[in-house]
Amino acid sequence: MAMTNSVLLWILLMVWLVPFALFILLQIFLCRKENKWLGLILPAISFLGSLVFLLQVTEVRAMILSFLVSNIGTVVYLLIYVGIRRKKKKNSDMDQMKIKDL
Repeated sequence: MAMTNSVLLWILLMVWLVPFALFILLQIFLCRKENKWLGLILPAISFLGSLVFLLQVTEVRAMILSFLVSNIGTVVYLLIYVGIRRKKKKNSDMDQMKIKDL
């Protein structure tokens, strides 16, 4: 019986981790594009999804908690976006400095 629970746990873990990792990779890919708006697609979808989820809750305390928990993905996507954009801007500024030095 314990082995089946362990196998079930691994299956559930993979069902959650694989899509999460794929969405993280997609966010990184979109953030590296020249168009800055592409990197905001997944955070916007995640935030809208949390709002839809929020409409299903009736109790105020549960509403606040569900809003915070359901926006963890939004925060992760935004952190990736900000990090990659800062790095991209820094590299762009360095390139401009090199061009001016020539």
